[in-house]
Amino acid sequence: MFDQYFIQEGCSDGGGTPVENGYDYVGNYVCEVNYDIPIEDNFYATHAVDEAPVIEAGLMLSSSFIILTVGFGLKCLRDIDDKYLIFICFSVLFNMLYLGLEFNSELETCSFPRWCHEGVNDTIVPSYYYYQREECPRINAWIPLYYEDRLGTGTIDCDNTEYGCCEIREINCEICVREGKSYSFYEYLEERNVGHWTLNIEKEDEKGNNCPTIEKMILEISDEKNIYETMFINTFINCLLLLIVYLMMYYCSKIETKYVNVNENINEEEVDEENIIFKESTAVLIGSA
Repeated sequence: MFDQYFIQEGCSDGGGTPVENGYDYVGNYVCEVNYDIPIEDNFYATHAVDEAPVIEAGLMLSSSFIILTVGFGLKCLRDIDDKYLIFICFSVLFNMLYLGLEFNSELETCSFPRWCHEGVNDTIVPSYYYYQREECPRINAWIPLYYEDRLGTGTIDCDNTEYGCCEIREINCEICVREGKSYSFYEYLEERNVGHWTLNIEKEDEKGNNCPTIEKMILEISDEKNIYETMFINTFINCLLLLIVYLMMYYCSKIETKYVNVNENINEEEVDEENIIFKESTAVLIGSA
């Protein structure tokens, strides 16, 4: 069995086995797979503490407490319609449901054939890079598009640059696996070094020292669950909605109160006018008598 690897930021810091020697890359984001557990569990194992159910439950309760505090704090600040309490309860329930679904959602485990080895009858046995995304690319040739989209590189006319654009050459194994080619054909491609991806990134020198490796590209397009960030963003949005609804209800109540006061003033003026007319009529009658 040939070595398999997974790519995740800080995988060696989280307990993964770092790749110290081999091939042409160095980094704490490429780790050898633990073959005793399923591939996808290697990603969870490196961040097992962060994803512990107790911590997730604590974050859900903390987030809900913050929302309740903000909601009731606003309610006490200015007395508004009690319907606002219903919206507070709805916000808390929505927060718990959303965080529960997010914390239990799973990323897709994707694979990229990095090296090809000779198998039986000239077949190919690949060594894979595994990584995770919300949705895996339908074909690995889309990886450069995802990478450029993350970086916002735009479009470059490579022919009009001094050194040309960056190229990724480590794709011959991926081509052979995708197209079902033989190991002999893979060796043919490797000898001639014909397969490559061209990126919309201009080389800064002839060697292209600023160009990314395939490992760094995969790391960049990978997704990772961050339960703390998810909790913060959702709590902020809920509190913001509470504030908006509070302000709307508060100003609506002020307008309604103002409208009621205006009506009362109009009614009082009408009553005063009727009293004046009545007094004048009474005075006329008394004078004529």
